[in-house]
Amino acid sequence: MKNKIYYEKFEDAIERNRKKIPAVHKKLKNAGVQYVLSSWIDLHGIPKTKPVPMSDFEPLCLGKGPQFAVHSISFVPELTPADSDQIMLPDLDSVYICPWDKTMAIIFADLYWEDKPYNVCPRQALKRSMQKAQDQGYRGLAGI
Repeated sequence: MKNKIYYEKFEDAIERNRKKIPAVHKKLKNAGVQYVLSSWIDLHGIPKTKPVPMSDFEPLCLGKGPQFAVHSISFVPELTPADSDQIMLPDLDSVYICPWDKTMAIIFADLYWEDKPYNVCPRQALKRSMQKAQDQGYRGLAGI
């Protein structure tokens, strides 16, 4: 069976992380990482980051890390401060120790809102498209 790329339910993505946390945590601790830079990409393709100490790594990976107001980045005028916050859920397949500072690691995160993938998150849009292609028998290949 091929790896699932896109999770339509927040709790399914949490379950994916729960299985991977011990190995990733051990790898980062053994490498001397002290902070994780949980990063997401905004609508302009600009990375945004919330630094998290390693002591909060597991809660971060279970969706209990930093949250932020959906109206502050959505460009949707109907959203207000009364709307629920977005949750940044790290993708444990995208963890990299920073080459310029080995005490930090970067982990790319997917945005969720109200327990579903946030529809204007570029990573979620790409994963949704990749999942559809994979389900039809295609496989992506990129060279950079």
